[in-house]
Amino acid sequence: MSRYQFSMEKILDWRKDKAKQAQQTVLEAEANLHKEQATLEKLLRESLQLKYADLKSNDIDGLRHHDLYKSLVSEKVVTQKTRVNRAEEVVREMQAALAESHKEKRVLEKLQEKEESAYYLAEKKEEQKELDEMATIQFGRFLY
Repeated sequence: MSRYQFSMEKILDWRKDKAKQAQQTVLEAEANLHKEQATLEKLLRESLQLKYADLKSNDIDGLRHHDLYKSLVSEKVVTQKTRVNRAEEVVREMQAALAESHKEKRVLEKLQEKEESAYYLAEKKEEQKELDEMATIQFGRFLY
């Protein structure tokens, strides 16, 4: 009995590698998203602290600097929200690509299973034919 070799083994290996790479890019995109979300949370906490800061100074310059800094942090929050939204978009795109690569890999694996079962079925039929032939020859020898 010879060993089965899938006719598109190299393509299947390539698809498996592609799926691994897609998985890695999804993990990297998710890590980037978590980093961006952490930065956003930090900015939101800072903005909240500035909002409720107890201003004991009646100094106009101090109040002006505080207001400018609060505006700057608010702008950073808006910018960071945009970055988080973009990171979420990238994660969704990468997950879609990962799903597609898994789908392509599964198609080839199903094809491999069908081809392998057909190969072994044909081999089993050939073996049965040889056994039948040997039995016929043995039976013919026994009669004569």
